[in-house]
Amino acid sequence: MMTCRKCSAEIPEGAVFCHLCGAKQEQEKTTKRRGNGQGSVWKRGDTWIAMHRIVRDGTTYSKSKSGFEKKKDALKWLSENSVLAPGNDIVTLARIYKEWSDLHLEKIGDHKARDYRSAYEKYLKRLDPYAWDDITLQMFQTAVNKAKATHYSRKMVKTVLNQLEAHAIKNGYTTRKITSFIELPAIKKPDKHPFTPDEIKKLKESYNAGGNDWAGIILIMIYTGMRYGEISTIKPTNIHIEDHYLMGGIKTEAGRSGEILIVDEIEPMVRKLMLPKNQASGISDTTFRDRFNEALKKAGCGEHSTHECRHTTATVLAEAGIQPAIIKEIMRHENYEQTLAYTHIDRKTRLDAINRSFQAQK
Repeated sequence: MMTCRKCSAEIPEGAVFCHLCGAKQEQEKTTKRRGNGQGSVWKRGDTWIAMHRIVRDGTTYSKSKSGFEKKKDALKWLSENSVLAPGNDIVTLARIYKEWSDLHLEKIGDHKARDYRSAYEKYLKRLDPYAWDDITLQMFQTAVNKAKATHYSRKMVKTVLNQLEAHAIKNGYTTRKITSFIELPAIKKPDKHPFTPDEIKKLKESYNAGGNDWAGIILIMIYTGMRYGEISTIKPTNIHIEDHYLMGGIKTEAGRSGEILIVDEIEPMVRKLMLPKNQASGISDTTFRDRFNEALKKAGCGEHSTHECRHTTATVLAEAGIQPAIIKEIMRHENYEQTLAYTHIDRKTRLDAINRSFQAQK
Protein backbone atom coordinates (compact mmCIF):
# COMPACT_ATOMS: atom_id res chain seq x y z
CA MET A 1 0.00 0.00 0.00
CA MET A 2 0.99 3.60 -0.49
CA THR A 3 -0.38 6.96 0.66
CA CYS A 4 -2.28 9.33 -1.62
CA ARG A 5 -0.18 12.43 -2.09
CA LYS A 6 -3.28 14.66 -1.79
CA CYS A 7 -5.70 13.18 0.78
CA SER A 8 -3.25 10.79 2.51
CA ALA A 9 -5.60 7.85 2.15
CA GLU A 10 -4.10 4.38 1.75
CA ILE A 11 -4.26 3.21 -1.87
CA PRO A 12 -2.83 0.19 -3.71
CA GLU A 13 0.87 0.34 -4.53
CA GLY A 14 1.41 1.65 -8.07
CA ALA A 15 -2.09 3.17 -8.40
CA VAL A 16 -2.24 6.04 -10.89
CA PHE A 17 -5.33 7.70 -9.33
CA CYS A 18 -6.66 7.80 -5.78
CA HIS A 19 -9.98 5.89 -5.62
CA LEU A 20 -11.23 8.34 -2.98
CA CYS A 21 -10.25 11.86 -4.13
CA GLY A 22 -9.29 11.08 -7.71
CA ALA A 23 -5.88 12.79 -7.43
CA LYS A 24 -3.29 11.60 -9.92
CA GLN A 25 -0.48 9.84 -8.13
CA GLU A 26 2.30 10.76 -10.52
CA GLN A 27 5.08 12.03 -8.28
CA GLU A 28 6.79 15.32 -8.78
CA LYS A 29 10.01 14.47 -10.52
CA THR A 30 12.92 14.31 -8.13
CA THR A 31 16.15 15.19 -9.87
CA LYS A 32 19.06 13.00 -8.99
CA ARG A 33 21.95 15.43 -8.77
CA ARG A 34 24.98 14.11 -10.56
CA GLY A 35 28.52 15.21 -11.24
CA ASN A 36 29.58 18.02 -13.54
CA GLY A 37 27.75 17.84 -16.87
CA GLN A 38 26.40 14.35 -16.32
CA GLY A 39 22.74 15.27 -16.55
CA SER A 40 19.86 14.01 -14.42
CA VAL A 41 17.71 10.93 -14.01
CA TRP A 42 14.38 10.57 -12.26
CA LYS A 43 11.57 8.10 -12.00
CA ARG A 44 8.10 8.73 -13.42
CA GLY A 45 5.65 6.01 -12.67
CA ASP A 46 7.29 2.65 -13.31
CA THR A 47 10.01 3.88 -15.68
CA TRP A 48 13.05 6.12 -15.59
CA ILE A 49 13.85 9.27 -17.57
CA ALA A 50 17.30 10.63 -18.38
CA MET A 51 18.05 14.17 -19.54
CA HIS A 52 21.00 16.48 -20.08
CA ARG A 53 21.24 20.08 -21.24
CA ILE A 54 23.67 21.90 -23.53
CA VAL A 55 23.82 25.66 -24.00
CA ARG A 56 24.83 26.65 -27.53
CA ASP A 57 24.65 30.11 -29.08
CA GLY A 58 22.80 31.36 -26.00
CA THR A 59 20.04 28.76 -26.33
CA THR A 60 19.55 25.83 -23.96
CA TYR A 61 18.97 22.53 -25.67
CA SER A 62 17.58 19.61 -23.72
CA LYS A 63 18.02 16.04 -24.81
CA SER A 64 16.09 13.37 -22.98
CA LYS A 65 15.00 9.78 -23.27
CA SER A 66 12.32 7.99 -21.29
CA GLY A 67 11.02 4.48 -20.85
CA PHE A 68 14.04 2.95 -19.09
CA GLU A 69 12.93 0.05 -16.91
CA LYS A 70 15.95 0.36 -14.66
CA LYS A 71 17.88 3.32 -13.30
CA LYS A 72 21.20 1.84 -14.41
CA ASP A 73 19.96 1.84 -18.02
CA ALA A 74 19.12 5.55 -17.77
CA LEU A 75 22.55 6.25 -16.30
CA LYS A 76 24.22 4.30 -19.08
CA TRP A 77 22.42 6.39 -21.68
CA LEU A 78 23.56 9.56 -19.91
CA SER A 79 27.18 8.45 -19.88
CA GLU A 80 27.00 7.86 -23.62
CA ASN A 81 25.18 11.07 -24.49
CA SER A 82 26.03 13.66 -21.84
CA VAL A 83 28.13 16.78 -22.37
CA LEU A 84 31.06 14.81 -21.02
CA ALA A 85 30.88 12.10 -23.64
CA PRO A 86 34.04 12.10 -25.82
CA GLY A 87 31.90 11.63 -28.93
CA ASN A 88 29.84 14.74 -28.26
CA ASP A 89 30.66 17.32 -30.91
CA ILE A 90 29.90 20.22 -28.55
CA VAL A 91 32.82 20.66 -26.15
CA THR A 92 31.43 22.06 -22.93
CA LEU A 93 33.14 23.54 -19.91
CA ALA A 94 32.15 20.44 -17.94
CA ARG A 95 33.87 18.15 -20.42
CA ILE A 96 37.07 20.21 -20.46
CA TYR A 97 37.16 20.33 -16.66
CA LYS A 98 36.61 16.57 -16.39
CA GLU A 99 39.43 15.82 -18.83
CA TRP A 100 41.80 18.33 -17.23
CA SER A 101 41.10 17.33 -13.63
CA ASP A 102 41.51 13.62 -14.38
CA LEU A 103 44.92 14.34 -15.90
CA HIS A 104 46.36 16.86 -13.48
CA LEU A 105 44.78 17.02 -10.03
CA GLU A 106 46.31 13.78 -8.81
CA LYS A 107 49.78 15.01 -9.78
CA ILE A 108 49.76 18.04 -7.50
CA GLY A 109 49.62 18.44 -3.73
CA ASP A 110 46.39 17.71 -1.88
CA HIS A 111 46.07 21.29 -0.64
CA LYS A 112 46.30 22.89 -4.08
CA ALA A 113 44.07 20.22 -5.65
CA ARG A 114 41.45 20.95 -2.99
CA ASP A 115 41.66 24.69 -3.76
CA TYR A 116 41.24 24.03 -7.50
CA ARG A 117 38.21 21.79 -6.96
CA SER A 118 36.64 24.25 -4.55
CA ALA A 119 37.11 27.18 -6.95
CA TYR A 120 35.46 25.21 -9.75
CA GLU A 121 32.57 23.85 -7.71
CA LYS A 122 31.74 27.19 -6.08
CA TYR A 123 32.14 29.62 -8.93
CA LEU A 124 32.39 27.86 -12.31
CA LYS A 125 30.09 24.85 -12.11
CA ARG A 126 27.03 26.83 -13.20
CA LEU A 127 28.69 27.19 -16.61
CA ASP A 128 28.99 23.41 -17.02
CA PRO A 129 26.44 22.99 -19.87
CA TYR A 130 27.85 25.86 -21.95
CA ALA A 131 29.95 25.18 -25.01
CA TRP A 132 33.43 26.52 -24.22
CA ASP A 133 33.51 28.88 -27.21
CA ASP A 134 30.11 30.32 -26.23
CA ILE A 135 31.33 31.48 -22.82
CA THR A 136 32.20 35.16 -23.12
CA LEU A 137 34.91 37.04 -21.29
CA GLN A 138 32.21 38.81 -19.30
CA MET A 139 30.75 35.48 -18.18
CA PHE A 140 34.19 34.36 -17.01
CA GLN A 141 34.75 37.72 -15.30
CA THR A 142 31.38 37.47 -13.52
CA ALA A 143 32.28 34.01 -12.23
CA VAL A 144 35.58 35.35 -10.90
CA ASN A 145 33.88 38.35 -9.31
CA LYS A 146 31.54 36.08 -7.38
CA ALA A 147 34.51 34.78 -5.39
CA LYS A 148 34.82 36.59 -2.07
CA ALA A 149 36.55 39.91 -2.54
CA THR A 150 40.13 38.86 -1.92
CA HIS A 151 42.94 38.74 -4.42
CA TYR A 152 43.80 35.11 -3.57
CA SER A 153 40.28 33.71 -3.97
CA ARG A 154 39.70 35.35 -7.32
CA LYS A 155 43.19 34.51 -8.52
CA MET A 156 42.46 30.83 -7.79
CA VAL A 157 39.34 30.91 -10.02
CA LYS A 158 41.30 32.66 -12.77
CA THR A 159 44.12 30.12 -12.44
CA VAL A 160 41.67 27.26 -12.97
CA LEU A 161 40.28 28.99 -16.06
CA ASN A 162 43.80 29.56 -17.39
CA GLN A 163 44.52 25.84 -16.98
CA LEU A 164 41.26 24.82 -18.65
CA GLU A 165 41.88 27.15 -21.57
CA ALA A 166 45.39 25.74 -22.04
CA HIS A 167 43.93 22.21 -22.06
CA ALA A 168 41.27 23.22 -24.59
CA ILE A 169 43.84 24.81 -26.92
CA LYS A 170 46.25 21.89 -26.59
CA ASN A 171 43.53 19.43 -27.57
CA GLY A 172 42.24 21.49 -30.47
CA TYR A 173 38.91 22.38 -28.87
CA THR A 174 39.42 26.13 -29.28
CA THR A 175 41.76 28.75 -30.65
CA ARG A 176 40.57 31.54 -28.35
CA LYS A 177 42.83 33.04 -25.72
CA ILE A 178 40.71 35.22 -23.45
CA THR A 179 41.22 34.15 -19.83
CA SER A 180 44.37 36.28 -19.54
CA PHE A 181 42.11 39.35 -19.84
CA ILE A 182 40.21 38.50 -16.64
CA GLU A 183 40.83 41.28 -14.13
CA LEU A 184 41.71 40.72 -10.48
CA PRO A 185 41.40 43.14 -7.56
CA ALA A 186 44.54 45.01 -6.60
CA ILE A 187 46.66 43.39 -3.94
CA LYS A 188 46.28 45.24 -0.68
CA LYS A 189 49.47 44.82 1.25
CA PRO A 190 48.77 44.72 4.98
CA ASP A 191 50.66 47.14 7.18
CA LYS A 192 53.44 45.42 9.09
CA HIS A 193 54.45 46.57 12.56
CA PRO A 194 57.75 45.16 13.84
CA PHE A 195 58.14 44.44 17.53
CA THR A 196 59.49 47.43 19.44
CA PRO A 197 62.61 47.16 21.64
CA ASP A 198 60.33 47.47 24.67
CA GLU A 199 58.18 44.54 23.49
CA ILE A 200 61.25 42.36 22.90
CA LYS A 201 62.36 43.20 26.44
CA LYS A 202 58.92 42.23 27.81
CA LEU A 203 59.05 38.89 25.97
CA LYS A 204 62.44 38.11 27.52
CA GLU A 205 61.22 39.03 31.00
CA SER A 206 58.08 36.95 30.59
CA TYR A 207 60.04 33.94 29.35
CA ASN A 208 62.67 34.18 32.11
CA ALA A 209 59.99 34.51 34.78
CA GLY A 210 58.66 31.08 33.78
CA GLY A 211 55.25 29.92 32.65
CA ASN A 212 55.44 31.49 29.19
CA ASP A 213 57.55 29.18 27.02
CA TRP A 214 55.88 30.49 23.88
CA ALA A 215 57.45 33.87 24.54
CA GLY A 216 60.67 31.97 23.86
CA ILE A 217 59.27 30.60 20.57
CA ILE A 218 58.46 34.16 19.52
CA LEU A 219 61.97 35.34 20.46
CA ILE A 220 63.52 32.50 18.45
CA MET A 221 61.48 33.65 15.44
CA ILE A 222 62.55 37.27 15.96
CA TYR A 223 66.25 36.49 16.36
CA THR A 224 66.43 34.03 13.45
CA GLY A 225 63.94 35.56 11.02
CA MET A 226 62.16 32.20 10.77
CA ARG A 227 58.73 32.06 9.20
CA TYR A 228 55.82 30.29 10.90
CA GLY A 229 56.01 27.58 8.23
CA GLU A 230 59.67 27.01 9.13
CA ILE A 231 59.70 26.91 12.91
CA SER A 232 56.60 24.71 12.90
CA THR A 233 58.27 22.09 10.70
CA ILE A 234 61.95 22.17 11.75
CA LYS A 235 63.15 18.70 12.70
CA PRO A 236 65.51 18.35 15.69
CA THR A 237 67.93 16.40 13.48
CA ASN A 238 68.41 19.58 11.43
CA ILE A 239 69.37 21.67 14.45
CA HIS A 240 73.17 21.92 14.72
CA ILE A 241 73.38 23.66 18.04
CA GLU A 242 77.15 23.38 18.49
CA ASP A 243 77.76 24.96 15.09
CA HIS A 244 75.17 27.68 15.73
CA TYR A 245 72.82 27.03 12.80
CA LEU A 246 69.83 24.99 11.72
CA MET A 247 68.32 24.01 8.37
CA GLY A 248 64.75 23.79 7.22
CA GLY A 249 63.87 26.90 5.27
CA ILE A 250 61.00 27.08 2.77
CA LYS A 251 59.68 29.02 -0.24
CA THR A 252 62.69 30.00 -2.37
CA GLU A 253 65.91 28.18 -3.16
CA ALA A 254 67.76 30.73 -1.04
CA GLY A 255 65.35 30.01 1.80
CA ARG A 256 65.68 26.24 1.55
CA SER A 257 69.46 26.11 1.20
CA GLY A 258 70.36 29.00 3.52
CA GLU A 259 71.56 28.46 7.07
CA ILE A 260 69.34 29.81 9.84
CA LEU A 261 71.74 31.21 12.42
CA ILE A 262 71.43 30.59 16.16
CA VAL A 263 72.84 33.56 18.09
CA ASP A 264 74.02 33.31 21.69
CA GLU A 265 70.94 35.12 23.05
CA ILE A 266 68.55 32.37 22.00
CA GLU A 267 70.74 29.27 22.20
CA PRO A 268 69.35 28.26 25.65
CA MET A 269 65.81 28.71 24.31
CA VAL A 270 66.52 26.54 21.26
CA ARG A 271 67.97 23.82 23.52
CA LYS A 272 64.92 23.88 25.79
CA LEU A 273 62.10 24.44 23.31
CA MET A 274 63.30 22.66 20.16
CA LEU A 275 65.47 19.83 21.50
CA PRO A 276 64.97 16.94 21.79
CA LYS A 277 61.44 17.80 20.55
CA ASN A 278 60.31 20.88 18.70
CA GLN A 279 57.42 22.25 20.79
CA ALA A 280 56.25 24.40 17.90
CA SER A 281 55.59 21.43 15.59
CA GLY A 282 52.86 18.79 15.51
CA ILE A 283 50.04 21.25 16.20
CA SER A 284 47.45 22.84 13.95
CA ASP A 285 47.78 26.31 12.43
CA THR A 286 45.01 27.55 14.70
CA THR A 287 46.63 26.18 17.85
CA PHE A 288 49.98 27.70 16.89
CA ARG A 289 48.46 31.14 16.41
CA ASP A 290 46.37 30.85 19.59
CA ARG A 291 49.49 30.07 21.63
CA PHE A 292 51.39 32.84 19.86
CA ASN A 293 48.70 35.40 20.70
CA GLU A 294 48.32 34.13 24.25
CA ALA A 295 52.08 34.51 24.83
CA LEU A 296 51.99 38.09 23.53
CA LYS A 297 49.12 38.97 25.83
CA LYS A 298 50.79 37.35 28.82
CA ALA A 299 53.97 39.31 28.15
CA GLY A 300 52.06 42.58 27.86
CA CYS A 301 52.78 43.11 24.16
CA GLY A 302 50.48 44.49 21.51
CA GLU A 303 48.94 42.40 18.75
CA HIS A 304 51.28 41.05 16.07
CA SER A 305 51.13 38.56 13.23
CA THR A 306 53.60 35.70 13.17
CA HIS A 307 55.24 37.17 10.07
CA GLU A 308 55.99 40.41 11.89
CA CYS A 309 58.71 38.50 13.75
CA ARG A 310 60.56 38.22 10.44
CA HIS A 311 59.99 41.90 9.68
CA THR A 312 61.48 42.69 13.09
CA THR A 313 64.64 40.76 12.24
CA ALA A 314 65.28 42.77 9.07
CA THR A 315 64.40 46.07 10.72
CA VAL A 316 66.70 45.57 13.74
CA LEU A 317 69.60 44.62 11.49
CA ALA A 318 69.04 47.62 9.19
CA GLU A 319 68.77 50.05 12.12
CA ALA A 320 72.04 48.66 13.49
CA GLY A 321 73.76 49.56 10.23
CA ILE A 322 74.45 46.00 9.09
CA GLN A 323 75.55 45.80 5.48
CA PRO A 324 72.65 45.10 3.07
CA ALA A 325 74.39 42.04 1.60
CA ILE A 326 74.66 40.49 5.06
CA ILE A 327 71.01 41.24 5.88
CA LYS A 328 69.97 39.59 2.61
CA GLU A 329 71.90 36.43 3.55
CA ILE A 330 70.51 36.35 7.08
CA MET A 331 66.98 36.76 5.76
CA ARG A 332 67.66 34.16 3.05
CA HIS A 333 66.18 36.34 0.31
CA GLU A 334 66.82 35.89 -3.41
CA ASN A 335 67.57 39.59 -3.84
CA TYR A 336 67.86 42.75 -1.79
CA GLU A 337 64.60 44.17 -3.17
CA GLN A 338 62.82 41.52 -1.10
CA THR A 339 64.80 42.55 1.96
CA LEU A 340 63.83 46.20 1.52
CA ALA A 341 60.16 45.25 1.85
CA TYR A 342 60.93 43.86 5.31
CA THR A 343 62.71 46.89 6.75
CA HIS A 344 60.67 49.51 8.57
CA ILE A 345 62.98 52.30 9.71
CA ASP A 346 61.28 54.83 11.99
CA ARG A 347 61.58 58.60 11.59
CA LYS A 348 63.97 59.13 14.52
CA THR A 349 66.42 56.55 13.20
CA ARG A 350 66.33 58.14 9.76
CA LEU A 351 66.87 61.64 11.20
CA ASP A 352 69.76 60.44 13.35
CA ALA A 353 71.38 58.84 10.31
CA ILE A 354 71.15 62.08 8.32
CA ASN A 355 72.48 64.16 11.22
CA ARG A 356 75.44 61.81 11.76
CA SER A 357 76.25 61.83 8.04
CA PHE A 358 76.35 65.62 7.74
CA GLN A 359 78.13 66.09 11.06
CA ALA A 360 80.87 63.78 9.81
CA GLN A 361 81.53 66.19 6.92
CA LYS A 362 82.27 69.15 9.18
